[in-house]
Amino acid sequence: MMNDVQMVKLLRQETGASFLDCKKAVATYGHDVEQAMAFLREKGLNKAAEKMERETAEGIVVVKTAVSAAVAIELACETDFVARNEIFKTFAQQLADHMLAVPAVQDAAALLLAVLPNSSGKTVQARIHELVSQFGENIVLRRAARFAGQAGYILTGYVHAGAIAGYEPTEGRVGVLLELAVDTAVATHPQIQQLAHNLALHIAGDAPQYVSQADIPAPVWQQMEQTLWEEVAQLNKPDELKAKMVQGRLGKWLQATCLLRQPYLLADSGTVASLLERTGNGLDSAITVSRFARFELGV
Repeated sequence: MMNDVQMVKLLRQETGASFLDCKKAVATYGHDVEQAMAFLREKGLNKAAEKMERETAEGIVVVKTAVSAAVAIELACETDFVARNEIFKTFAQQLADHMLAVPAVQDAAALLLAVLPNSSGKTVQARIHELVSQFGENIVLRRAARFAGQAGYILTGYVHAGAIAGYEPTEGRVGVLLELAVDTAVATHPQIQQLAHNLALHIAGDAPQYVSQADIPAPVWQQMEQTLWEEVAQLNKPDELKAKMVQGRLGKWLQATCLLRQPYLLADSGTVASLLERTGNGLDSAITVSRFARFELGV
């Protein structure tokens, strides 16, 4: 039979609960493992619920790519102390690995319901609750995305750590997934591969929200138009001039939010759209951005 010290150690390993909570469970339930673990899990869920409203501006973004897919996940926490903890970072890596290996897991909602290998049958959501109890901080799987590889498209991923030490090559504070549609004949051309990498860097740095104006949801467009008209409504100017002002401001907003309209960061002149056209003409291939995902901690 286990002594109290061994019992506390077992409960900590199985539930991730604190030493004091495990000690209290042993004092209350003795060596009844099932009762003690049920008590600790309920206590952990209650603690997690109490912390759910806390701001999570720190954490880690993990980006991983393979021939078959590219994935990005954002695991958020409250402090950089937890964000740099090896247990937290290893868990984030496991989430990305699982998503990369399992095609059915496409987003954060599906990942929360998934069961990771060697997790004793616990879901990702349950493991997060255990980590909340262990670290005493709110922890949230904020976002996750998986792009599947397919003929006629190339995938790339990029993660930016900034001037902060302690990140592995697949970890950082900003992550990007990018999918380009190209002719199959040039999909492996070094120039295409370099273009995809450079565009991922551009997306990380310039933070577009949409590929083009066509991707902007109608309610978002209507709200922006309404906001801009409200801004000029009180100006003592003719309606015709107000309309031109609104169109001008819409143009600036589109340039800031639509990837294809943005000035390309890695060149002195030209937009992303013109870059795609020039590169495509040089390779005798149409090149288009089919989709991208950009995750940034706290944004």
